[in-house]
Amino acid sequence: MPKLFPPLPPGPYAILYADPPWDYRGQLQHAGRSSGDTGGAIRHYPTVTLRDLQVLPVAGLAAADCLLFLWATSPHLDQAIELGKAWVRVRCC
Repeated sequence: MPKLFPPLPPGPYAILYADPPWDYRGQLQHAGRSSGDTGGAIRHYPTVTLRDLQVLPVAGLAAADCLLFLWATSPHLDQAIELGKAWVRVRCC
């Protein structure tokens, strides 16, 4: 995966805020019947697949008792849970 994120100051961090660039598989999002096309995420920024998000070294940033605030839209709720579990597994194993 190409380098997508700038370097961070050294951790560990007590609170992590994550707004993953979710991959919508090219789907366009609509704000309602009369609003027209909002363009979809891919038209605004590079998106990343769940598999690539899962291997990010997030556990290395986290304090042992940190909180994770993870942004997800309804199409990605299941993936958000998988992603949180993957980031915890990386820390535990």
